[in-house]
Amino acid sequence: MYYNAASNYDWNTLTNWWTDSNFTSQASSLPTVSDDVVISQSVSSNSGPAISVNTLSLNGTSDISSITVTVANGATLNNSSAFYNSTIVGDATFFDNSFNSTSAIVTGNAVFNDSSYNRVNATVSGNGTFNDITANNGTVSGNACFATTATNTGTVLGSISVCSISIPTVITTTYLETNTTSVDFQGEINITGGSAVTTIGFQYGLTDSYGSIASQAGTYYSESFSISASPFVCGTTYNYRAFATNSAGTGYGNNLTFSTQCITSTLYGVDGVAGTVGAPNLYTINPDTGDTTLIGAVGYYITGLVFSPLTGTLYGVSGNSGNNPNGLFTINTSTGAGTYLGIIKNGGGTIVKFGDISFRSNEALYGEANDGNLYTVDLNSCNGTSDTDCLVTKIGNVNLSVYGNGLAFDSNDNLYMFGDADDTYWKLNPDTGAVISNPSFSNSSGQGYVIGAATFNENDLLFAPRVNYGNPPSDLIRINLVTNTITSMGENADMQYISALAFYILSENLVPVLTSISPTSAILNDGDTTITATGTDFISSSVVKWNGTSLATTYISSTELTAIVPSSNLLVAGTATVTVTNPAPGGGTSNTITFTINATPVSSSGSRPKTTRTVIPPTTTETICPLGHLFSTTTGLPCTSFFSSSTPTIPPMACLITLTLRQGNQGEQVKCLQTKLNQNESLNLSLDGIFGPITKSAVMNFQRLHNLVVDGIVGPMTRGVMGM
Repeated sequence: MYYNAASNYDWNTLTNWWTDSNFTSQASSLPTVSDDVVISQSVSSNSGPAISVNTLSLNGTSDISSITVTVANGATLNNSSAFYNSTIVGDATFFDNSFNSTSAIVTGNAVFNDSSYNRVNATVSGNGTFNDITANNGTVSGNACFATTATNTGTVLGSISVCSISIPTVITTTYLETNTTSVDFQGEINITGGSAVTTIGFQYGLTDSYGSIASQAGTYYSESFSISASPFVCGTTYNYRAFATNSAGTGYGNNLTFSTQCITSTLYGVDGVAGTVGAPNLYTINPDTGDTTLIGAVGYYITGLVFSPLTGTLYGVSGNSGNNPNGLFTINTSTGAGTYLGIIKNGGGTIVKFGDISFRSNEALYGEANDGNLYTVDLNSCNGTSDTDCLVTKIGNVNLSVYGNGLAFDSNDNLYMFGDADDTYWKLNPDTGAVISNPSFSNSSGQGYVIGAATFNENDLLFAPRVNYGNPPSDLIRINLVTNTITSMGENADMQYISALAFYILSENLVPVLTSISPTSAILNDGDTTITATGTDFISSSVVKWNGTSLATTYISSTELTAIVPSSNLLVAGTATVTVTNPAPGGGTSNTITFTINATPVSSSGSRPKTTRTVIPPTTTETICPLGHLFSTTTGLPCTSFFSSSTPTIPPMACLITLTLRQGNQGEQVKCLQTKLNQNESLNLSLDGIFGPITKSAVMNFQRLHNLVVDGIVGPMTRGVMGM
């Protein structure tokens, strides 16, 4: 089990501490030797019961006193943590100004990095390694090595030597996000000896020869790191790998690829005069100039617009004014015509009026109403009949006397609201409705203008109409939420004033990359066969194809699909091509991988085995079948004789993991895990059967990619996703 402390705790109450509700996982007793304990924030102690765990990691500024901790696979102290008058039974590693301090004992070996110390009256019973600018002021009972920058003013009972310095081990991990201009690269460093890293970075380019570098200097240890790079061309596949340099040289990570999407957007707007019906029209608007192109009459006064990110449907909302009905609409982007869906009401039957609406990434439609509350709309409750109510659920009270003329989510689900003036705005909590902040614009007009709507484009730039009801036309403005400044993009007299805006954002699908299929072969006349396709840039509408013909495909994740090969495709020996296709917009067909249909089972050498007959007592008709069959696949008659290999080849046993694996384990099952990671993640792990830091990092990256708990432990959930 994995424990993760979320707050400060006193180890005096350790017995109750492990069952506290603030823990990610809970237990009814103290942790056991199979548990990995991670303490994320500061803890302190004066005493407490002894515990035995698999690993212990202190990541806060923690002072631990009068505690005995037995660790099967090591303790790690980070961020100025220290042990006083305590005992670590096992090995320990110290980073970032951490200490084995007064009267503390490490019974095993200890490694000191960065500015960590073995202080006066502290003891390392095993061997000590002092890297970087560390120091030994206490006692090392075994041997000790010191970097040239480390000092020794204490006692070493064994031999003293100079520590060897190793090139850092580097792992390239999956980038976090990408658009047409930038990407956030991710990597990990593992220092296995000697020297801090002074430069980290990434090589990237159109091929694995790269050609471009993004790097930064500093002091780094065993840690994850990220660097942003730009620009990139949309619709293009790039190679990249991480690197890290210390005094021994430069280590390079594995090569990965990413593809950039081409994203286009169109800005739509509705004009109108309150109290009239038929006058409002739908336009497209040039976001750089404010120029408009008429589409057609909406037929209703619209106060808010938004496109569904799932269906692309344009929704409009209106508060009742004059002969205009209050409610929700759909709007045809080809003709401009609006279709009434229903009146917006809360659960008590009270009509609520929205100034604007916006979709969250989870497809929930939000609106801020004239009663000061934030709501979500149940679209399934609206069917367009005359007595339909579009029902809403209250999220919370915004607690403002301002009517939300503009409401918009950005791509990170931050929610912003704009009111009755162009001098301020509000950032809201979408889960409670509470105001998070209330910034002011540094260059508001001061002339009584109103921000009448709000919408974000594909680059999270916010656009809005700035309206003066007594002095039209309005102008289109762009709002910088970092500097809180307003830029006018232009005004257009064709629009009496802009009452609603919405961007339609179109992301082109990427061309998928197919890296492997499993299995890669079948035997002639086999039944329906399920194949697993592994690669990148798969989407929910991706299709696996067999010789260009679509197969029944199931989307598992952006890196995995399954498809059923019908038995009718396995009637002729030979080969078939397997590809993956993503539909338009964009999209395309992946590279091909060959699937083989064998006439008979193939030996491990790749040749067809010689056969010999093993005869059973004959009946009236002799029917010869492959060994293990009961009936002939050609005549349907019962089998009387069987053939098998004259030199039987025993197939290798399937790679199988039955244990929960973690750092420190060794053996064939760890080797099996390393093999599986190399196959699935295109890594080049050494198949040494040792679960060390590099294997753990690879496991954590796999868990991160597949939305598992990222703990580096290969338990039942991780094994299941790996197909083990």
